[in-house]
Amino acid sequence: MEAAKVSHATAFDILQAYLGTPVQAGRIRIELGASWEYGHDAGRLDPEVPNWWRQIMRGNLRSKGRVREGERVGTSKRVLNADEIGLPINWLPNFPRLVEDVVTLYMWTCTRGSEILEMEVSEVAREKDGLWWTIPKSKTKNSWRDGATDLRVPLVGRAATIVMRRMQAVEKGYIFPSTGRSGHVEQKTVSG
Repeated sequence: MEAAKVSHATAFDILQAYLGTPVQAGRIRIELGASWEYGHDAGRLDPEVPNWWRQIMRGNLRSKGRVREGERVGTSKRVLNADEIGLPINWLPNFPRLVEDVVTLYMWTCTRGSEILEMEVSEVAREKDGLWWTIPKSKTKNSWRDGATDLRVPLVGRAATIVMRRMQAVEKGYIFPSTGRSGHVEQKTVSG
């Protein structure tokens, strides 16, 4: 079918057929919407041809959770149990020092990888009750929330040891520096 002949009803019916798999329906909607935009930008579609994909079912294609053994399990969160947490700890010496440091900080601070890798010397301070890392609100995932504040993280044990060692290697800036564009090690470097 020619793109110009796709009607509102046709687009709706195509997405409706995938409602049982809303994530796939959402991806189809995104890809076809992008195709129509490209066609308009490239001058291959008449400007009067509507991009129905961007207009229909907006916000109605939400996942119902994954299916496990024939049953929907919904969205769930879980934490590592005592036996599981020991597995990565035992493997730490096998990783390069950078990865070992970041994984250890994940476990000791319960912060996000992007926050860890963007840690700066100026955000770490020794206070009366120990070493503290203050993550500016702008670096947190809640930065867009009006009521959000800076995140204060105590640095104890191995986390304190790693941060102090890394801070001795750099006078200012990021404690995980890089010559790349961002100035710090990118998360994909550690998670890859």
